[in-house]
Amino acid sequence: MSGLHVLNAAPAFSGPSGPPPDGLALSARLQSAVLGLQADFLREDGSGVDYEACRLSPAFAAFVDTARELQAVEVEALGSEAERRSLFINLYNALTIHGLLAAPVLPSSPQKLASFWDVTAYQFGSRTLTLNDIEHGILRGNRAHPAGRAPHWASSDPRCSLALPLDARIHFALNCGAKSCPPIRVYSPKNLEFGLARAAGSFLENSVEVRDGVVMLSSLLNWYGSDFGATQAEVLAYVARCLPPDSSKRAALEQLLAETRDAPPGLGATLWNGVVARALPTFMPRGPISVQYAPYDWSLNTA
Repeated sequence: MSGLHVLNAAPAFSGPSGPPPDGLALSARLQSAVLGLQADFLREDGSGVDYEACRLSPAFAAFVDTARELQAVEVEALGSEAERRSLFINLYNALTIHGLLAAPVLPSSPQKLASFWDVTAYQFGSRTLTLNDIEHGILRGNRAHPAGRAPHWASSDPRCSLALPLDARIHFALNCGAKSCPPIRVYSPKNLEFGLARAAGSFLENSVEVRDGVVMLSSLLNWYGSDFGATQAEVLAYVARCLPPDSSKRAALEQLLAETRDAPPGLGATLWNGVVARALPTFMPRGPISVQYAPYDWSLNTA
């Protein structure tokens, strides 16, 4: 694929003679390497990255060496769904950092790098996977990008077999390098359920506001609203369930949902769902509750 910036392709991985690396063992080593990255240059809360320190970090060098081994492993050689989901969340976050560090000059925002999510890639066996491939093709179950209508991969693309069933909580685990993104954490099959629940609860507790009948959400819930539900009520109920059980925000949101359960959507919501939503099918459905979205800070998440 021309135009791709494949960060683990050169120098080519030769490895020892004999069978290719075991996919499960490589996954474990990659997760350990990401843990090393976290210890070296991530803030304790995962919200910022010391990119300059990372350039000289032994942990980053170890991760780059391990990432090269991906060339010798087919994705299909990996194990369970939890193994793949945790690995690809970790890989997405690490590939983002790798891609930013590979830029000639560290950008002020990932948006400053042309087609960053479309061209930043790893070679994974016979598959070349970009950031968008990992997010929309694999982790979102081959769903459309928010700006598009068609599935990420055409039905004839052999990579469709890599798509995982959608767990919408991945939106609270993927970090694209911007300050408004969720914190970076490291996931494993054993901690995946707990980790995603904690990531969702923490992100939403820090971003959701319910005041005077108005709900304020992160723009992530606008762009990917239909990943969480088919109607406004379903999306907001999903958000409420993800908030901590003792959260006052959860209680306020549940009360607001109960008060508006039988209220029909207004004309604006009807037009949005019938016209705009058909053009941008992933966007948040509209309904009787007034929902606003916080501006997204796309500046680089430096420590």
